[in-house]
Amino acid sequence: MQKTRTAELTQKRENQSLIRLFLAFCLAALAVLAWSASAFAVAAPPDPAPDAAAFGAMDALCTSEGLLQWLDPVDGTITIYMLPQGDLNPRGVRTPVAEITMTDGRIVHGYCLNALQNGPSDRPYCLDAPVDDVHLAYLISKYPPTLASGVQQAARQAAVWHYTNGWTLNADSTTSLDPVVDAAVTAAYTAILADVDSLDVNNLPAELLPGDPVLEITPVDATNWLPASAAHPFTVTLTKGGKPLTGYTVNVASDFGALDQVSATTDGNGQAAFTVTSNVAGTANLTATASFEIRTSMRFLTN
Repeated sequence: MQKTRTAELTQKRENQSLIRLFLAFCLAALAVLAWSASAFAVAAPPDPAPDAAAFGAMDALCTSEGLLQWLDPVDGTITIYMLPQGDLNPRGVRTPVAEITMTDGRIVHGYCLNALQNGPSDRPYCLDAPVDDVHLAYLISKYPPTLASGVQQAARQAAVWHYTNGWTLNADSTTSLDPVVDAAVTAAYTAILADVDSLDVNNLPAELLPGDPVLEITPVDATNWLPASAAHPFTVTLTKGGKPLTGYTVNVASDFGALDQVSATTDGNGQAAFTVTSNVAGTANLTATASFEIRTSMRFLTN
């Protein structure tokens, strides 16, 4: 009786096909530095490097340096009026985009960190250190300098000075232009401050946490039996600092079977779900990839 059961069980196994799934992953994360004027944001494609002779005076002290230029947004630079702390007299300040061309050819854009010290163009700046204020770092990374809109650039630069200088945007006369522009700059500025002020320093978003992004596929490996289990679901999880990265695109590939989709956006848990299916036996090697920017904030100084 025992032998008969064994024979029946063996026969069933011989009539089933086997799919083995082996999972692999790789991650292409682009760490894009956000600089600002003394700190600067978002790297652009490199142009030819400036003449190294321009940096001769800083060579002994600086290991990463660049030459500053001020750029106007496509629709022009806006002058805004801000009130220093305890001062009832608004001060007019321009809000161009700072551009630094590094000696290695990189180009980065950023903000002026001190409303009282906008440096002149054609002046060398040296990479100093990361921006250590969490609120300011969050602002620069989420709202990088923009050449596409003078209104947005003015609002973002005003928000930077709110945190670095303690200045506030003048409510009565916000810009040197008309009331429509005043209202647009004020609305964008107010929205930025509300977002930054809502930041919980004890529960920072994953993008601001230390460490590299991590991409994982689960289950790590599996065996599916045909014909009952032709479809194999798996999950790709993207995290940084142990917290989920939400709203990022992950891509998957398989060298066997058919995928239900080749890319998906991570949810609130940093996860995206996929399924690979095959009605014939074989081995599927699954690969997950992700390529994205995570901006950080760095400060530049000049002598």
